[in-house]
Amino acid sequence: MSKKPDFEWDNLKDRENQRKHGVPFALAQLAFVDPDRIILEDIDHRTKDENDSFALEWWQKVS
Repeated sequence: MSKKPDFEWDNLKDRENQRKHGVPFALAQLAFVDPDRIILEDIDHRTKDENDSFALEWWQKVS
């Protein structure tokens, strides 16, 4: 990857995310700069947050 991710997050929210999804934000941010990522529309869930979650879960499985 040529671009380095540059995200900021709250440490408490990061720990909550790790408990809930098993993914630290430091790892999750890589999905947004992966040049080979594929972004799909989740037609069953129209909100942006749910689409982002779907893309991240897929990225974890294929990386």
